[in-house]
Amino acid sequence: MHVLRSVADQHPSWTFGFLSAAAIWGLDRTIRLHDIVYVAVDDHTKTRDRGHLRFVYLPNAQTQQRNGLRVTSLLQTVFDCIRTLPFPEALAICDAAMRQYGLTRDDLARFIDDHAGHRGVGRARTVLAHADARSENGGESIARAWFAIWGFATPGLQEEIRDAVTGQMRRADFVWRLGKERIAIGELDGREKYVNPMMLNGSDPVDIVLAEKERESNMQLTTNAVFVRIPFRQLMREPDTVQRKLDAAGVPRSGDRIEPGMLQWRCWGSG
Repeated sequence: MHVLRSVADQHPSWTFGFLSAAAIWGLDRTIRLHDIVYVAVDDHTKTRDRGHLRFVYLPNAQTQQRNGLRVTSLLQTVFDCIRTLPFPEALAICDAAMRQYGLTRDDLARFIDDHAGHRGVGRARTVLAHADARSENGGESIARAWFAIWGFATPGLQEEIRDAVTGQMRRADFVWRLGKERIAIGELDGREKYVNPMMLNGSDPVDIVLAEKERESNMQLTTNAVFVRIPFRQLMREPDTVQRKLDAAGVPRSGDRIEPGMLQWRCWGSG
């Protein structure tokens, strides 16, 4: 945001689009992608890419002011991201828009239909078909995207399971039905909840780990469940290991897979 504000100070008439707009809307789930500043331009502009600036042709794009910056509208921003970004990052942004701003599947579907002549519309529809506002953070969205890429069945999200000891209802990140009243519970683990003082809320990291273990044990007393812990770092660096875990737990395959082209970045405007 500091970079974007600096660019805006020098060029107040410019409109930010794509990932830069996603950052301004608070949808930037993957910080590693933000090495370029994207500016939406119309067909009268002769500006050429240079340095960290990319100028993307978006004639008649919906624009507005957001946090003091000129930016493409929320729907325009989401549409441009989900038709261009690799599937995991695209799904994270789509989920976040639905969760944070209450965008519905119908809202996005209508916008996509209204822009059917644009490149990447098929990609956008595929992302929307998998989008779900119940994903609580970008990590969960990216994990779901990889489940779909690998061909695993779509899990239930944030399902409540009663703790047999305390009687509390506990939420599980991902739940798969395995038949005969058996379930597989997938839990996404990130380092931050064990090391970030804000998330620890005064607790010792060891206490947090022990509480997680007790929660898992108590849930298993209630259900015939197998737990699959998925460290986010492992998901990113050792995806084959995560696949083997899911297979070992008996998570079913749906038979459907995301096309390989959906994993590639496609940076294009409307032409």
